[in-house]
Amino acid sequence: MKANLGASLVTLLLFGVHGTASAGPTYTDGLGRQWLDVNDTTNFSWNDMAAICPTDGATPCSGSLGATDLTGWTWATRDQVREVVREITGLTSELDNYYYYPLVRETAWASAFLDNFPATEVRDSCRVVSGLMTNSDDQYPAYGRYLMLGRCDATSSIRSDFIDIGQGEDSVNRKDYRDPFVGGMFWKMLSPALVVDDGACNSRPVADNSPSRSSVWASMAQSFTAPYPRISFGFRMQEDVVAGIPQAGQPVIYNLYHGEISPLTLLASRTVSFPAGALGFGSCRAGDVGFVEADFSGVELTVGEKYTVEVTVPTGDLPTLESRTGIGVWTSLANPYSGGRFYFPVTAANPASSNNGFFSEQDMLFRIGSAGQPIEELISALSEQVMGVGPGASLADKMALALTYYAAPDVQAACAVMTDFKLQVRAQTGKKLSTALAEELTREAQGVMDAMGCQ
Repeated sequence: MKANLGASLVTLLLFGVHGTASAGPTYTDGLGRQWLDVNDTTNFSWNDMAAICPTDGATPCSGSLGATDLTGWTWATRDQVREVVREITGLTSELDNYYYYPLVRETAWASAFLDNFPATEVRDSCRVVSGLMTNSDDQYPAYGRYLMLGRCDATSSIRSDFIDIGQGEDSVNRKDYRDPFVGGMFWKMLSPALVVDDGACNSRPVADNSPSRSSVWASMAQSFTAPYPRISFGFRMQEDVVAGIPQAGQPVIYNLYHGEISPLTLLASRTVSFPAGALGFGSCRAGDVGFVEADFSGVELTVGEKYTVEVTVPTGDLPTLESRTGIGVWTSLANPYSGGRFYFPVTAANPASSNNGFFSEQDMLFRIGSAGQPIEELISALSEQVMGVGPGASLADKMALALTYYAAPDVQAACAVMTDFKLQVRAQTGKKLSTALAEELTREAQGVMDAMGCQ
């Protein structure tokens, strides 16, 4: 801990009392990540967490910490924690350093965060939330990194609200140390999502008009295999600071097509606004603004078929000669997604002679979410449909169990119940259920499973 936080803050950590908090998820961020209440994982060490959770910030945990089952949850990296802190508090450059200790008491940003992430300790008129992250301290490998954020009112002996986001050597974050007031930072997607993001640091501008560099195109595209019938789609985008163009609020156009490369059938077009502020924090992803999403839930896709999303800007915003757009999309050269590919659409600016074969094993980074009617409503509607249908109440009981598991949230268990539901419907076809009703129930159940992302 930094010395200028003062001895009273050390006392706070050592002798505080637990904050009051409800169990389970506590906040859902703009990227669709649902964050776990830190109080659910207190009194476990960094090593305890690493024993059941990968540290890449992408692969879900498998196992439990005490009574908390973390299966399906992902242990957050420092950058992911900074993203959610930035979203809630509005802090930007203040998060570039390991700590921020303004000489101002009762600031709005600290209260805003603690309203969404309940305190893990309360002491000396301060509320503090402390959570371990995946990162290790480069200089002191025996220590992990943690978030500590607190708000102190006017009666506190601590002079200021504060945030420490990655401090290294300190007793509370030794990898083998368990503290009753320090938990972990964990998240999971609110709904099933296909995320293609391998951490690549390559990016391309959405449009480029630089013949001298053999770089002329008006748009880029990524094909994909539809995982859900109704989707939201977002490219992971970059604020291209080199271009020197104001980017915040810039209209960005997403065109959704059926097909890949050719022929393409335009299904829908959406215009979204490029967000203000970047999340890159000086990393290799300088200017990263996260996934910029568009809602395509009004278009029904056929699961398993190929589709394409093209990204471009309005004609009036296309770059002039020897310039490019001030926004870009992160792109991987390592082919992280087998269900589609990156390519340049054939346009007047990018003629058919473009070597799209060269890009066949590259992918733009993107996220596809399940959109449309909330899954809970789909399950409840099917539950009402089977009331009094079939043998006893067994079909309705299965739907009630599926809803319980999904709300837990335990999508894998909910999917297993839905599979059992379909098997029971098939077994009762021609007996307790007419063929027509059985086909309808099977179709509706499959729609629920597709929306949940069941395999």
